[in-house]
Amino acid sequence: MSGKIQLDGIGNEHFERAEEKAIKAIQKHSMVFKGEQRNYKIDDAYMLLGKARYYNERFFPALEAFNHLLTNYGKTEHHNEANIWAQKTNLRLGKDKIAITNLQKILSEAKLKRQDKAEAYATLGQAYINQEQYDAAANALYQAGKFTKNKSLRGRYYFIAAQLYEKKRDKDLATTAYEKVVQLNWKIPRRLWVEAQAGWARNKTFTFEEKQAFLKYLSKLEKRYEHKNYLDVLYYQHAELLQKDGNKVSAADFYRKSLKNNQQNNSLKAQAHERLAEIYFDSKDYVAAYHHFDSTLVYVPEHTFKRLFLERKRENLAKITELEFLVKQNDSVLSLVKMSQNEQRHFFEKHITSLQKEAENERKEENFQSGNGLILSTVEQKGDKFYFYNPMTVSYGKQQFQQFWGNRKLQDNWRWLSVAGKVHNDEKGTFEQEKKSENEHLTPDFFIAQLPKNPSEIVTLEQERNQALYQLGVSYKSKFNDNQLAINRLERVLSENVEEDLKPATLYQLYKNHIEFTPEKAKIYEDQLLSQYPNSDYAHLLKGGETSQEAKNQQARQFLTAVTTEFENGNVIEAYNQLKNQQIGFKETTVAPQLALLSAQVQGRLKGIASYKEALETISIDFFQTLRKAK
Repeated sequence: MSGKIQLDGIGNEHFERAEEKAIKAIQKHSMVFKGEQRNYKIDDAYMLLGKARYYNERFFPALEAFNHLLTNYGKTEHHNEANIWAQKTNLRLGKDKIAITNLQKILSEAKLKRQDKAEAYATLGQAYINQEQYDAAANALYQAGKFTKNKSLRGRYYFIAAQLYEKKRDKDLATTAYEKVVQLNWKIPRRLWVEAQAGWARNKTFTFEEKQAFLKYLSKLEKRYEHKNYLDVLYYQHAELLQKDGNKVSAADFYRKSLKNNQQNNSLKAQAHERLAEIYFDSKDYVAAYHHFDSTLVYVPEHTFKRLFLERKRENLAKITELEFLVKQNDSVLSLVKMSQNEQRHFFEKHITSLQKEAENERKEENFQSGNGLILSTVEQKGDKFYFYNPMTVSYGKQQFQQFWGNRKLQDNWRWLSVAGKVHNDEKGTFEQEKKSENEHLTPDFFIAQLPKNPSEIVTLEQERNQALYQLGVSYKSKFNDNQLAINRLERVLSENVEEDLKPATLYQLYKNHIEFTPEKAKIYEDQLLSQYPNSDYAHLLKGGETSQEAKNQQARQFLTAVTTEFENGNVIEAYNQLKNQQIGFKETTVAPQLALLSAQVQGRLKGIASYKEALETISIDFFQTLRKAK
């Protein structure tokens, strides 16, 4: 049924058969005299009829069966059970409020057996969840856990109640409920017990001694064989406790362990990647933070606020990551270019050896997995089908056979090595040919030939690297207010063979980064800029200090109005020339972002869409704080 939770029994013909049997029993054996049923086994038949229809998702007929038992006969030992099942059916029909009213009446008036009381509270809890009344739902499920005799269900009820208490941030009640689950130990599924341990630790307020003791206990749990499939949960909780203590290095190790041991828990993968991203971001490793935010998005559903929030975080780091990669790549190539030919050959020989070892290890791992796949892997077969009657299972078996045995002819003694030798040798020969073909390219000469030889190519690499370093310096200051990293990248620009038109801009940015905290260093860069580049636009910016800021802003507004008029009148080249000559003089004014945007539009009109996009990217870096305030 569309929009409904599909039950395991749907499509199972046994439910239809049960319904037929129940109807026949009622038709043939019902004995009603003066409105009273004399055959009390008919009550069982009506209960069977209602449950069979319920599990087949035929909810209206199911409700009819339960109501018939409640209204048409007098006393019946199934009265309370039928009433509770009728309310379950109301829930599936979307009648949550009716179910809540009726269940409250049942619990307050009827004398219920212990198991019936547990069923009633559990159904009431589900009704409250449907109505998003989580406090009431948690209390109802907690009561269901108290009354049920089924230990597995008791753990389940307590666990859901604990999750709801945690959702409402009631840590004390959540801790109590999780503790109830933990106390059941081996009487419940181990995954539930491990999750409860993690939930208890998540909500418990520890003293220092208690936390140290629990961390030791966690380490013991992690070493136990029966927990090998649940290490992702245990390692993640271990990391959470360490991070709360400020031990971020050890916490990051445990988050990575959690990811390594996580097979299918995508929600936990997302949380671990996000935690690692935050740790790297706080430690100012923005590239690693970007990669973990990117990995987080793999496990976060589309069209959610969470995804939108993470995408914005990642986008803020995308340009930084791109520029850092460019710097690292160009530095690597330039360092190789500076080596002698013998040094280059020695470097690539070591590199080729490491590549071959890595490829060999991967091949061994693949062979190991395929060799063990036939023995270790199992295919779940649903229903009563024999192996060879299930096409999917047969196909899987053929694939596993081929991976383990290779191509074998249909003949006697097919497993003997001598019989399979020809096929094996053919496969081996093919592999050797492929390996030989690969090795022809894995030579030092092949890699050395890829290095740039033309001086103009080398200069281009240096210029790209220097420009990237400058943009990184500007970005670290404007986006993250990270003076230290900004200064580090900008000072490196000056230490390289930097082109003359980039040097005054770099000196000016260094002056701006130092002026607040280390004015004596700012003075050094100011003097260099004024003495070495007295006629540059950046020198004019520093010299114009005697003009009031308000006067500068007024001049900038007038200039913006004039250039905008030129642009709108179609004088694009004139607008371009004015911006090129005078825009830098208004860089520190309130209309600087508008001027930059107008300049981008002018460039787009003259040079095309690529130039326009590049200018917009520059604006997002130079005026990041202004844009964020505008949002």
